[in-house]
Amino acid sequence: QQSMVMPRTTGLLSLRLFMVLSPAAVSFVGSATAFQIPAVWNGGLGKGLAPMGPSQLKFQVRGFTLAAPSGRAKVLAPWMVAARKRPLMSYAELEEKNQALSEERRKKNLEIARRVAAGELRPVVISFSKKMREELRLPKRAKHTRFFVEMEALQSVDRMLQAITDEVPNPLKVLPKDTFFLARKTPQAIAAEEEEEEGAERREGVAADFARLESDAQLVQLYEEAQASRASGVGKVRLYIRETPEFGTYLDQQRGYQLGDGGSLPDGIDPTAAEQWILVSFYKLTEFGDPEDVMRRLRSAWEPLGVMGRVYVAYEGINAQVSVPDNVMQLFESTVASLSELDGVYLNKDEPVSRETREPFAKLAIKFRKQVLADGLDRTYDWRQNGKKLSPAEWHEALQRVGKEEDPQAPILIDIRNFYESEVGLFKGAKALDTVTFRDTWSALDNVLKGVDKDREILTYCTGGIRCEKANAVIIQEMGFNNVAALKGGIVNYGEYVKKEGLQSAFQGVNHVFDQRLGQRLGGEVLSSCQSCGVASDLQTDCASTYCPRPFSKRRYIQCADCAGQLQGCCCRECKDEMHERARLKPLAAEVERLEIAVRRAERLRNKRVKKE
Repeated sequence: QQSMVMPRTTGLLSLRLFMVLSPAAVSFVGSATAFQIPAVWNGGLGKGLAPMGPSQLKFQVRGFTLAAPSGRAKVLAPWMVAARKRPLMSYAELEEKNQALSEERRKKNLEIARRVAAGELRPVVISFSKKMREELRLPKRAKHTRFFVEMEALQSVDRMLQAITDEVPNPLKVLPKDTFFLARKTPQAIAAEEEEEEGAERREGVAADFARLESDAQLVQLYEEAQASRASGVGKVRLYIRETPEFGTYLDQQRGYQLGDGGSLPDGIDPTAAEQWILVSFYKLTEFGDPEDVMRRLRSAWEPLGVMGRVYVAYEGINAQVSVPDNVMQLFESTVASLSELDGVYLNKDEPVSRETREPFAKLAIKFRKQVLADGLDRTYDWRQNGKKLSPAEWHEALQRVGKEEDPQAPILIDIRNFYESEVGLFKGAKALDTVTFRDTWSALDNVLKGVDKDREILTYCTGGIRCEKANAVIIQEMGFNNVAALKGGIVNYGEYVKKEGLQSAFQGVNHVFDQRLGQRLGGEVLSSCQSCGVASDLQTDCASTYCPRPFSKRRYIQCADCAGQLQGCCCRECKDEMHERARLKPLAAEVERLEIAVRRAERLRNKRVKKE
């Protein structure tokens, strides 16, 4: 049973729809404001609820209480769990917040109107060419964006370009000056537009329709023509950013390869014809002055190559895990080499995956993050001062000295990974931190290294190496240890080394990976057991029910193949039953959503009629 305050409109609409769907289910239970309603539907007011059969819910909706003393929910939906932790905003609070935002916008618009009337500001509409919008992945508003400039900007082409750069989000700051120019439409193009039929979609325009603004006098003349065209004397100055032939050359340099006609790759290479995916991970902790520019260049370079994966870019650096079609690997390496920000980066290549199997990643996602690896630290460190990097061969040799009880100075081997990773695989003799997230690493390190001699050798490892970069920097700079080293390229690099050299792997069990494989077996040992039946297993999975209430720390769990088949991919019988119930109610929920939309439209039309009257 839950209580919550719903926005007025949503609550009333949902109440009406309950009555439409099941009129017999609505009954008074003691007062004119109390209704007893079985939870027969999971949309609208009950959107996101777990199936409860004949059980009832308790809601407070604008004075109405939809109540029931008995609740039989076996599984709380995620939004219910979240509602317990933080109270939902009431309708009054939401309305107050929206009114404050509206008042702020109104004041801003009134100030702009005042300055326009006083002759201090003038409206300008700027449009980027179609090619520039597509190649630079500009937002839709870049097609036609209106903004206001000071009168001084209309007297100089250079000042106008500076105003466009400052006022409108765009990449002009990083583009070379010879790759674009400021233009106006020719009189012939304007006349052709005026002859077009009213209501016809305006054509994009070709190169012949635009003329470069060569001088300040031409810009002043364009401004005067715009003002004369309006009776109010305040006309919009329409300007255009067009690309030059050097723009294509610039893009090829940024990508690291040259595209042919129609976007074809060099030598007619077709990424879809590749036989295998090559899994590549890399990172670099260095200051990025413009992360958005790095993201744009990576998309421009990798999308034509068919690269898939997950890339995080921040002011502190980059962290990437991608899958590359094997026939474009050389071009991919060229794209990385073409970015000065990635100079010297180590490409960590994992075992190839056949295209006939499940793709490691579903798409290419390049996202901005505050940190490429959220650490929760309250001070900054020099990530470059993080100890030695051991090659897989050096690491394999160093492991021979780990765990020798007769040697008090034997190296301490630490697994800088989370518990769900180390529970299925780790190096023999390693101390697992058993953290839930990387933010918990620092307190766990304090416990593991408490009382240890500062000169004792510390060896750390993780999946690909980036977590050791930060952890070792803290171990050295904060905790004061002097002999710290990490496995270069992490477990992934070590696994490739022992396979290539035909050595017995010192890593036991499965290496947890962050693509759709979830695991990569490096050792024959099985270190964990199925959570459902207890049989030895190291198969990790996620619950098939999207409404599973498992907390973040247990989103990944271990389940044998037999239990996974019996529970149809779910973590428990309750989630399995819920998934089936939701599938059964899905057509009904779609119909309810359609009815809700119809009711909202009817209310809007009625309100408009009331206002007119």
